[in-house]
Amino acid sequence: MFSSIFLAAIFLPLFSYAYSQQTTHPALTDEIVDFFNFSYTDALLSADEKRFLIEGSTEEDSPETRVVNHFYDPVRNVGLKTFGGLTAKNWAENTRAQAVFSNLAGIGFISGLFSAESDYSWERAIYEYAHGSSERGLRGLGHILHLIEDMTVPPHVRDDAHPPAFDFGSPYEKWTARFTPENTDIAMNLIAAQRKPIILPTLSDYFDVIAHFTNENFFSKDTIFDEKYNQPNIIKQYKKLLSDGQYHIFGQSYLNEEQYTLVEIQPIFDFDRGEFLNIYTIKDPDYIVISDYWSVLSRQAVLHGAGVMKLFFDEVERERETFALYEKNKSFFAKVRGNIASVFAKVRENIAGVFGASNVSGIGEGSVPAEQSDGGASADLTEAHELAAVLAVLEENAALLARSVAVAQARDGDIAQSESAEAGDMEDVPLPDGVAGDGLDDAAEGQDTSGGFVWVPKATTLYPGFGGGGGVSTALGKKGTVELELEPESADESDFEPDQEPAEEPEPAAEPEPEPSAEPDPEPEPELDPDTTPPDTPELFVAGCEDFLSDDACLVIGTEFLASWTKPADTDYFLLTIDGVVASTIATSTTVSVADGETTVLSIAAYDASGNLSSAVSKTVVTNRMPIVINEIAWMGTGASSADEWIELKNRTNRAISFDSGAWFLRATDGAPSTPLSGIIPAGGYYLIERTDDDTVSDISADLVTPFSGSGGSSGLSNTGEVLVLERVSGVATTTIDKTPDCGGWCFGNLSRKRTMERYDENASGADTANWGTALGEFIRNGSDARGVPISGTPKSRNSISYQIANGAVLASDKTLTQAHSPYIIGRNGLTISAGATLSLEPGTVVKLVNLGSPSLAVDGALVAAGTDAMPVVFTSFLDDTYSGDTNGDGLCDVGNASSTASCPVAGVWGRIHLRGPAGASSFTHTFIRYGGAWFTGIPGTYRAVVVDDGADATFDFVMIEYSGGHGLSMVSSEGSVAHSTFRYNKKDGESAGMFVAGGAPAISGSEFSDNTYGIRISGSGGLVSGNTFIGNVTAVRADGLPGGFSGNVGSGNITNGINLSDSIATVGATTTLGANGLPYLIKITDASVPAGSALVVESGATLKFQGRRLIVSGHMQVAGVASTPVVFTSAFDDSDGNDATGNGASVGTVSGMQGIVLEPGSSSSISDAEFRFMHTALSYLDSPITLADVRFVNNRLAVAANAKTLAHTIIVSGVTFEDNVSTTSPSGLW
Repeated sequence: MFSSIFLAAIFLPLFSYAYSQQTTHPALTDEIVDFFNFSYTDALLSADEKRFLIEGSTEEDSPETRVVNHFYDPVRNVGLKTFGGLTAKNWAENTRAQAVFSNLAGIGFISGLFSAESDYSWERAIYEYAHGSSERGLRGLGHILHLIEDMTVPPHVRDDAHPPAFDFGSPYEKWTARFTPENTDIAMNLIAAQRKPIILPTLSDYFDVIAHFTNENFFSKDTIFDEKYNQPNIIKQYKKLLSDGQYHIFGQSYLNEEQYTLVEIQPIFDFDRGEFLNIYTIKDPDYIVISDYWSVLSRQAVLHGAGVMKLFFDEVERERETFALYEKNKSFFAKVRGNIASVFAKVRENIAGVFGASNVSGIGEGSVPAEQSDGGASADLTEAHELAAVLAVLEENAALLARSVAVAQARDGDIAQSESAEAGDMEDVPLPDGVAGDGLDDAAEGQDTSGGFVWVPKATTLYPGFGGGGGVSTALGKKGTVELELEPESADESDFEPDQEPAEEPEPAAEPEPEPSAEPDPEPEPELDPDTTPPDTPELFVAGCEDFLSDDACLVIGTEFLASWTKPADTDYFLLTIDGVVASTIATSTTVSVADGETTVLSIAAYDASGNLSSAVSKTVVTNRMPIVINEIAWMGTGASSADEWIELKNRTNRAISFDSGAWFLRATDGAPSTPLSGIIPAGGYYLIERTDDDTVSDISADLVTPFSGSGGSSGLSNTGEVLVLERVSGVATTTIDKTPDCGGWCFGNLSRKRTMERYDENASGADTANWGTALGEFIRNGSDARGVPISGTPKSRNSISYQIANGAVLASDKTLTQAHSPYIIGRNGLTISAGATLSLEPGTVVKLVNLGSPSLAVDGALVAAGTDAMPVVFTSFLDDTYSGDTNGDGLCDVGNASSTASCPVAGVWGRIHLRGPAGASSFTHTFIRYGGAWFTGIPGTYRAVVVDDGADATFDFVMIEYSGGHGLSMVSSEGSVAHSTFRYNKKDGESAGMFVAGGAPAISGSEFSDNTYGIRISGSGGLVSGNTFIGNVTAVRADGLPGGFSGNVGSGNITNGINLSDSIATVGATTTLGANGLPYLIKITDASVPAGSALVVESGATLKFQGRRLIVSGHMQVAGVASTPVVFTSAFDDSDGNDATGNGASVGTVSGMQGIVLEPGSSSSISDAEFRFMHTALSYLDSPITLADVRFVNNRLAVAANAKTLAHTIIVSGVTFEDNVSTTSPSGLW
């Protein structure tokens, strides 16, 4: 232990303190107490008691040498091995180890076991709370909670010293230092999730369980995939765009079926090995990994910590019943003295039994009873008097021993001994002057010392019968015998000379008998009935809480309020509950700070000293800095009259607000209008103020009709501009709730077109010019003017501009769209997401694009649509009533109803989503995209799609794209991916495709293409197309030029049910592979070619069908079939493989055109395990060598043709068979 302290002292501060001593530990301990108080309301801790716990938790890191014992690796059962520290589990329960820091000699021997100031062990805390100082007991429990919290710090359970110098420190500990008691709400989240404290039988179990949990599920910086540990492991990987503009790869794991991020994976190319190696870290730019660690581990700290508190108070109750620690605390000397004292007590008890308790009440305490008149009793009492003298001397000797112990304790630590020392190793303890002898003897000869120390006081001269020569039995006349079993104590030799009998004591004078009292004995006090009456219910007040209609709730303007309550008679303390968090207090007020717009429920009840609890009184408080805002202004009037002005207010709270207090005013800064408000504005609703009469908005009732008058006799809203102010007056104080911006005139609105000035965001400041705009005046309108003509505004409904994603045509900063605020609208000017900005869409979000102007969404930043299966994200037409209802207000689309006047969407009514931002920044998950794809002459063919991935490398997962005016998805030079998606009804013209791919190398898998002109059309791309299904398309797949790789694709019901190959299907210097597919490859549109310097490999199981076209090979061709799955070259009309490639129904093969394979001069080939059927000329060799093995030629006009130059080459042929061909070889007898 001393060596570990020495090492720690040398190297401090070269190892870390786990969570921050100043912030995180206080925060976690605060949350533990809150969770405990909520879970065990019968054991509530007060604010002061919580403070003691937090202070104890903070103090465990002082002095610094304690922290070497804050580590516990449960896998190898070691602490901080480098420094030789104790395990945290051992340290928490090791009283003697913690006492070392007090440099206290003789602990447990001279002094009590629990006497060291530095000892904050588990048993010490229980002992103090039960028998000593409850404050120190709670501080000790705080020290224990600190250690439990440290078990949720990965370096502390994985033997990782992580010194904070240079870059060796723990990024987890550094990041979590941001958490304080003020910004941490773990307990509330656990309460909301209905979690309970974790209950275990012992403190040791708590250390084992939580240390194993952390060790097995989380990495420290320096132990990622350390060979000492076989856990945790990566279960899956994902990719995420971070704030540095780069995509990062992360590894995830699972806890109780919930995933969390375990580690970042950084692929690094190793030039020596020529391959990528993975580097792992827990420190990513956005702290994704560490924040996930904290989310899990902080909850475990609170769950286990509250359980430890419950165990602590259970152990305290057990100690109060058993006194086990009380006895354990006694020093050795105290136990010796206690044994002697118990003997004296036994003597008194026996003498009392012989002579009567009243006659011997003073024995051993220096008093002797007076003689009685009865001579017979006198002799007995004389013997009792003799015993009194003996006991007085013995007790004096016992007191002398106690004094000698005190002297020894006062010495400067010269008697400190090792815990394992033998009795013979102990030094003698000097006694004070005047005490016989010079100390305490070693163990008596022949006495058993195997059980520990045996200390025998030096012999002294005592009365006969008590060590002075009379044995240990003393006759007491005729009354009986008292057996004394004790070891003699030292006595002061100044009291007795050797071999000298004690002087006889004179008989005490007789005491007069007391006079009988004339007063009768007083009656005993009657027992009082227990107090079961609770205090009265306190009264609860919230300052400034007015205006709400409901009795149990009120409005406070701002984000802070003062709550106070009365103190009924007999109140001892209060039980205060704020949003479910319970605390005890003796205060009668508190200040509550909350976020804007929050609803807070608080209640107060009173406890009396007998534990009776009053009923609680509650109040609901809504705090809002702008409870009501100015929302829309028709300063220009309406088309019916310029005097028909109106103003709309909006209630931002979830409660109705009354204006009837006379405290609310709307005024212009120039004095007119100046209008007091009256009536009620409903929760989340609108308040319409009309000028002149209630016909201003003829079909919507006004809440207030006023002439808009004010000072100076003027009235109305000036067309040259006003600044409007909404105020609330309370006494002499006036609070500005909201105001409009000062633009030197009206900031927005249109006088000639009578379009109103609308607020964009009710939650943003009204004084901000950027928060206002001119009503769209189309698409979204509400209400009619005095003539019945629609108003170009939205009285008493959502403002038209608030439907827009941005207040304008550009989104310059990050924004998240929600289902609650859907639908959103993109107007005729479209929307551009600027570089560096991200538009995120939560599940259920709906975005509608208007049909006028065919607007588009251009993405120079990032677009992240994150829907779910149950709540997809939707991009669709403004006319589409399927999602978010009838937004344009013309009734629901009913295609089957010829008399319906509701408009319905058609393919290609809006433009496109054009992704042109950084690679990998955009993604679509569970997203529907409908009715876009409008295009005009001059738009490149690659952009004629509803979604264009223009080198953005976007990902599409579970996406449905339908009803496009061109292609569904166009991927141009993209390395993105498409999976589990559906492309359908994209066939407005003969060139439309579900997907169009030009260049790049995207991955397309597991998707369905149905009812398109082309399922997929590929032009010069190296993409991989695998496991897709093609149903009911005109053509399943068309590959112009480089086809990429195809495997595992199937199809049915397509007019051309195959993968059409045309033009050059290989690249110089590269190899094209045609793998096996459920769909055959089809050469139909033009001849396909393999240019010189390139290679084509046809794998086993592949089928190539020809319809009047040829495959011309100038490079190298390898046909690599196997006997069980040969490669088949046949006619497009040969349906023997089950695929109707031409859509003409079941048919047998026919020869058409010049179909076959031509091997050009300079080419080479190797063909094995293949069949050629229904070819005009199956193989034509033009100055190209022949290599054939196990090849069948069936039903061809001519199987093999070769020119003279070919014959000059070596011909390698084996296992070639011919069946039912018109001609076999040309020239005849080729081999």
